[in-house]
Amino acid sequence: MSGQEFLTSLRKNQIVLIADQVHSVENMSQKLENNEKSADNIVLDSSFEDIFKSEEFLKIPPQIFNPFRLLILIALWKWGSLDFSSLRQGAKLKTDGNLANHLRVLEDIDLVAFKKEFDGRRPKTFYELTEHGKIVFLELQSIMTDMLGEKDDP
Repeated sequence: MSGQEFLTSLRKNQIVLIADQVHSVENMSQKLENNEKSADNIVLDSSFEDIFKSEEFLKIPPQIFNPFRLLILIALWKWGSLDFSSLRQGAKLKTDGNLANHLRVLEDIDLVAFKKEFDGRRPKTFYELTEHGKIVFLELQSIMTDMLGEKDDP
């Protein structure tokens, strides 16, 4: 997959995620208004609470719950190895320093590894998920699916 195809696909995924979040917030607001309930009266079912108490959820490193880091992990999961500039453009980070900081955090917890290659005389840095990163990503994906259930298409 080319860098441009990656960027286009990532932007489409971001738009879908944002639309889902807006739709969820609108639905919650509408339910609250219709039922005249406050947010304090919303009760989570026991299965949701059980997920937060589970050992699997507690093993997820809290550092990954930054939106940009999640985007980086999703992109690396979906496309494998990606170069630094494609990641920066795809995640819409404004500076190299921002991406470098997020990648360093993910490297420090052994979720992401880098390798340097040359394109002619120019060095290029590629990032990919480590084996540990793949395991953590699958655990997070499983937990989120358990929490949210399968999404029904309208």
